[in-house]
Amino acid sequence: MKFLFVLWFLLLPLALAADPVIGTVTANRLNVRPKPGTNYHVLCELERGAFVTVVRELDDWYGILCPPEASAWIPAARLDGNGDTTAATRVYAGPGTLYASYDNLPAATQVTVVESRDKWRRIEPPAGSVAWVHRNYVALPEPEPEPEPEPEPTVVEIRPLPAPKDVTIHRIQPKPQDGPLTYFGDAKKVSKSGVIVPLGTEESAWAHALAVHLNDTYYPLSYLKAEDIDFKKWEWRSVTIDGTQHWVKGWPRPLIEVDEIEDVR
Repeated sequence: MKFLFVLWFLLLPLALAADPVIGTVTANRLNVRPKPGTNYHVLCELERGAFVTVVRELDDWYGILCPPEASAWIPAARLDGNGDTTAATRVYAGPGTLYASYDNLPAATQVTVVESRDKWRRIEPPAGSVAWVHRNYVALPEPEPEPEPEPEPTVVEIRPLPAPKDVTIHRIQPKPQDGPLTYFGDAKKVSKSGVIVPLGTEESAWAHALAVHLNDTYYPLSYLKAEDIDFKKWEWRSVTIDGTQHWVKGWPRPLIEVDEIEDVR
């Protein structure tokens, strides 16, 4: 039996909560004890609504950071005149070794004496001391729900639509000049909607345009350019594009360098 008690005592510090948690006292008066069990003396009482910091769990008990009003006693012989411990000493629940000890102080530890009684001194509980309360009378916050995994993005393969029947692409005159592009004026960010139409000049810089559809005719508004977008896959689709618009010397319509394109069908 003694062996089992020693084993329990050694394993006690291992019953740590994953992280300190702030709990709320639900009893009208909650007894705080030096160890997990109702057979131990009461260190103090906590009123309903008091907050406690739970740092350990063991069966039906929570280990909490010791309240400042908790009873904590050490032998007067282990203190010098400056309030420092002269040797390692245990902290007891009351003025005597018949009370349970629940912490240890190393030598040369500064303490604050709050009461004297014969050969014992009551001190403020050492920082980090752990006392115990019954878990039935402490409410812990509900754990936050696990975030739902974000759905995998749906990858839609873009394919060109067949050319509409009996439609006409308005041919802009004059045609853009081939060769190096010479911009003039101020570039600006734009977002435009329309239909991407082929102009039948795949080898040129103005192979596709963004057009509007009126009375069976597609009227090009802007030529399109992009390094990593295959406009052939977007032909005849209604889209919204975002990009930078430039005016090009010798071109009758502006050129949009497309950053993003979105199907709006």
